[in-house]
Amino acid sequence: MTAPQRLRRGFIPLDDREQQLSLWAGGLGAALSVAVLVVAGAADKAPAVGLAASGLVVGGLMAFAARRRSRMGAAMAALYLSFGPLAPVPYLSAPYLGVSGWLFFRGARQQWAADAEARRAAAAADPPARGRRRKDAEPDTGAPAGRKAPTASKRYTPPQGKR
Repeated sequence: MTAPQRLRRGFIPLDDREQQLSLWAGGLGAALSVAVLVVAGAADKAPAVGLAASGLVVGGLMAFAARRRSRMGAAMAALYLSFGPLAPVPYLSAPYLGVSGWLFFRGARQQWAADAEARRAAAAADPPARGRRRKDAEPDTGAPAGRKAPTASKRYTPPQGKR
């Protein structure tokens, strides 16, 4: 499958830079989830253990999605990490929110570019549909084929008398 076909089908893979960033962010997110458990888990163990476990799982899923070059998987995992296990510490969750938004935005831009390219290619290759005219075609007079269109009538203006 060629790149434009992948883009039109909705699968926009991560490029090398995005893949490396997502791999590092997934591993760091799993480690930070455990660190938040150790720091914030002194008061309530049960919720902190649950958040740390979910952070480990989602960090691993983010690394797995990055390994498979899945843009949506990596972006959704980063979004979950920012609002889930790392939410108690805003300066740790903000970078994950930024990574998620960056991945979503870059994917949307690539999709818009692919859609515009597909529309240009379709307009150049396909003849116009029935009932549709091209811009460079001669104007339609409205008369049936073989007959000349009537000339434009001049509006009647009565003679104006002297005032």
